[in-house]
Amino acid sequence: MFSLLVGLTASLLAAAPVAKGDACQGKVRVHRAWVFRGGATVQPSPSAELVAIDFAHRDAEPVRVQLQDGTGKDLASDFQWVLLDDQGAPVDRFFESLGAAAKPRRLALITAVPQGTRALKLAFQGMCTVDLTVQARGPEWPPLPQVELRSWTRQGRSATALVSARGLLDGELPTGVARQGNKLRQPLAAIAVDAKGQRLARGTLQRRYFLVRYWLDADSPELLESHSGPLRLPPLVEAPLPAPLMKALTRVEDLGLESDDPYEARRFGLSPRP
Repeated sequence: MFSLLVGLTASLLAAAPVAKGDACQGKVRVHRAWVFRGGATVQPSPSAELVAIDFAHRDAEPVRVQLQDGTGKDLASDFQWVLLDDQGAPVDRFFESLGAAAKPRRLALITAVPQGTRALKLAFQGMCTVDLTVQARGPEWPPLPQVELRSWTRQGRSATALVSARGLLDGELPTGVARQGNKLRQPLAAIAVDAKGQRLARGTLQRRYFLVRYWLDADSPELLESHSGPLRLPPLVEAPLPAPLMKALTRVEDLGLESDDPYEARRFGLSPRP
């Protein structure tokens, strides 16, 4: 899901004075890099370890990011992008859309490097390269959320999974991919509901419940690839949803297609309303 070369838009936070000799001319600000401990989607090999790089940028022009060792040699590894708040705390560890809005954004990049690597270069293609020193200690983040499947129902050509989740952060949704063989069904909408999946409800940080919508053809997927691993799907049951839930799911789906704000649909799904 996360490739080594990630299409990124960046032109950053130029409010601070540009330091003398700053190759990035104030467009990129790296806050820190450290040996990472906590939940991550990147799995290091036995001879590697995870590092995280906390930096800020501003969406403006397309660039590509490449990680290199201290000598400038490219490092081959997957990336995990994490959306951070202004203080550097994680908000969404499954961040995928960099959006088109030209506004400051703070991110962390999590990747695997050979064990003991302490000198890195973060290269922004066509713009600049930032030298990094990896600290042995840094923020320790919580584990990835645990997701459980409660039910799996069909409504015409669409289907919804009712899932419960522990350990989600404020900006995260448990939107797993439904899989059958080589076919993948991407989630189209997710809304917060009560434990029975019958009404809209915000839930708590300790446990939340969501309806996640998928469009299906004649085939029925067998697995739901969630944040906590594959979940076996029971046979689909024909079951209508209450009208307010259908309306809310459709609203999230429409916002995802029509809104210029890539996070508007997510915000509505996390705190849905009639």
